[in-house]
Amino acid sequence: FGDKYLKLKELAKIYSFKDDFIKLFELIKDSIVLLEHYEVKLLKEFPKEYVQKYTSHINKLIEQKSRTSYQNAIHYMKKIKYIYDELFKDNEKWSIYLNNIKGSNSKLRALLEEIKMAKL
Repeated sequence: FGDKYLKLKELAKIYSFKDDFIKLFELIKDSIVLLEHYEVKLLKEFPKEYVQKYTSHINKLIEQKSRTSYQNAIHYMKKIKYIYDELFKDNEKWSIYLNNIKGSNSKLRALLEEIKMAKL
């Protein structure tokens, strides 16, 4: 990470300290690392946005086609499951999402194994 990232982190700390959630989210929305770091503060305010960001990240991880990237994708899939189940109270949307992932990646045996092992 470069100097720009360090400045971003420092500014994020300030917005977090001030509980300025809108500015904080706008600042970090393109950093999956910072989104995850501030998830406790921001998730309830921006659940749809988190689903979008995590979905995009999952797709990038799946495209890498390695077991490690699939395991990382599972980590974010669990987060999406939590959002659908606990925040949206919509298990059906989660099921549709998971079935879409499985269906569109039906030839990726290792991914399907990781999903099965994770009991999603």
